[in-house]
Amino acid sequence: MLGTKTGLGVTVAKRAWNKWRTIWLVWIGAFLVIEGIAVFNNEDDDTLSEFVWDFVTIHPIGWIGIAGLLGWLAFHFLIQKDSDDDGT
Repeated sequence: MLGTKTGLGVTVAKRAWNKWRTIWLVWIGAFLVIEGIAVFNNEDDDTLSEFVWDFVTIHPIGWIGIAGLLGWLAFHFLIQKDSDDDGT
């Protein structure tokens, strides 16, 4: 991991660019395009939220899956520390 000093004298962690960052940005961009089209086309059942609502209505056990996914994401993003991060 590389470090960069800001104008305030704070060192900010900076990681080298790699193919996975590009792949995730393309994936996020594709999702935003698809969701944006779905939001503005006035069709039913085309957004991700509409899909999730339909899924949990048809499969009530889906609530457990969604709660588990959101719980894991919250833990992963907010609490769990990167295993290869040495804290510098």
